[in-house]
Amino acid sequence: MAPARGIASWQHTANFYQSLQRVLHTDIDLGHAVVLAAGGLPGYSQCAAQWKTSIEGGARFTECLDHSGERRLITALMEAGESSGHVSEICQDIADFYQHCLRLKRLVVSRLIYPTLLIHAVLIIPALVPVITGNAGWWMIFLGPGIFWAIIVALYGALRHPSLSALRWRMSRNLPPLGGISHAMVTANCALVLGAGLKAGMLYDQALELAARSCGHPLYEHDLLRSSAQLRDKPDQGLAQVLASAGLHGHSLQLIKQGEIAGTLEKSLQQVQAIASESFQYRLQWTLRLSCGIIIGIVMLMAAITIITMYMQVVIGPLQDATQW
Repeated sequence: MAPARGIASWQHTANFYQSLQRVLHTDIDLGHAVVLAAGGLPGYSQCAAQWKTSIEGGARFTECLDHSGERRLITALMEAGESSGHVSEICQDIADFYQHCLRLKRLVVSRLIYPTLLIHAVLIIPALVPVITGNAGWWMIFLGPGIFWAIIVALYGALRHPSLSALRWRMSRNLPPLGGISHAMVTANCALVLGAGLKAGMLYDQALELAARSCGHPLYEHDLLRSSAQLRDKPDQGLAQVLASAGLHGHSLQLIKQGEIAGTLEKSLQQVQAIASESFQYRLQWTLRLSCGIIIGIVMLMAAITIITMYMQVVIGPLQDATQW
């Protein structure tokens, strides 16, 4: 749910904003607070002194973060927090967000460990007999895994190439089940930033523009920015209506529409953010389960073929030769 780049890792980001939230509760000014919160954290400790000088010179903290290359979701939330005077609360929201990202990251890694080990085992087994019998060098054991990782790196590099970025984003939006995961991520991010923006007293179109630039998906960003301009030109349209025109759908829009009618939009956006985050985690878990099941099935088939082939070569082959002799 978070962009890949930023000043520091997700863990250090969560630690910094959690520390900043605690320091701000002691009524220390923001300039000194960022220095104390940064401590020895990689990335943030290198920027803290410059931020303190800029803040004392009249710059906004959001500008400092943006200039240092902080993630757009964080700068959007901080802009809303500074406008509303609730920087401490926003810091806690940011820390909670990246703690959630870390839990999802650990989930993904834990799910992929077993299939990866199985793949390596299947790729190593065919080379064991020739190596043990002396018909091949020991390096043959690493040939299969080496080819496997070379293919993975090549595919990753190809998909990361700028010329394929549009294709990559289209696939992540339209290809099942990636489309559902991307939609849940964008909905959760938008609801989080929209809620913070409205709490800061922003107009709907201003909050939506802020959310669009931090949604985490370029295609959705383009559509949301268009919806923001549409809302600016025709303010009589509802927020739910323009979000639907940007490609968002589902129960979340119903909650937003109900919140607009009842005058409880901020509360509805909190519900939408919670529901979308749960949906993202649920879809991610089932995608991992399905993918791992398919991988394990293919690996088991490859293992069976490999074992049968080895049995034919090592046992049946010599018996047939002895019989003919």
